[in-house]
Amino acid sequence: LAFLIEYMDDTLKTPEDINRHLGLPVLGLIGGMGKRNGSNGVYVSEKPLSQIAEAFRNLRTNLEFASLEKPIKILQVTSAGPGEGKSTVAANLAAVIAQGERSVLLLDADLRRPVIHRLLGITNNQGLIDLLRNPAVFDSIVTEWGTPPARAITSGELPPNPTELLASTRMDTVLNNLREKADIVIIDTAPTIITDPIVISAKVDGGLVVIEPGKTKIGAAQVMMEQRQ
Repeated sequence: LAFLIEYMDDTLKTPEDINRHLGLPVLGLIGGMGKRNGSNGVYVSEKPLSQIAEAFRNLRTNLEFASLEKPIKILQVTSAGPGEGKSTVAANLAAVIAQGERSVLLLDADLRRPVIHRLLGITNNQGLIDLLRNPAVFDSIVTEWGTPPARAITSGELPPNPTELLASTRMDTVLNNLREKADIVIIDTAPTIITDPIVISAKVDGGLVVIEPGKTKIGAAQVMMEQRQ
């Protein structure tokens, strides 16, 4: 029975699985964080000396080495499916980059199920949607959070046409402006089961794919990679 269960398991479980099925390098391994009861819901801020915080620092270092020849100014974070931890990774990565004395801007471009504002404990009254309408409102919608401080732009009011907005020339303008606002911009996008992150991937310098061992399906991850090419 155990061998049958193993044979029927079609999920990615190890770094070797990821390399074999997706042809991607593994830049970091992050353990389970459990429930967070801190002030802002970001683990590396609450427990900076923990093993998980060290794992995020290793991820930060590996990203820097991976982009030596072509520095990443805008980094997209996504996953193959929902609930795999992409938003948590995006927020904690932003915090650990800020701890490395670099200016970082975290942008919630998941216009379907945004959660960055809940992770950070900030409001979502205004955000990316307002910036798309009027780039001049940047100073009024950006929020500082964490110690040392990073900045965040939440999603704002959810639109009826998120894919069209993210694919628009207005989004190009927003991203070009954000390049000048921070050393690195981290964009949390929706999972690739929908089109939104695919259109964003053509506008960024690099992408980070979050895989949850034992949950992310091999087929879904392979489809994701085919869509991004």
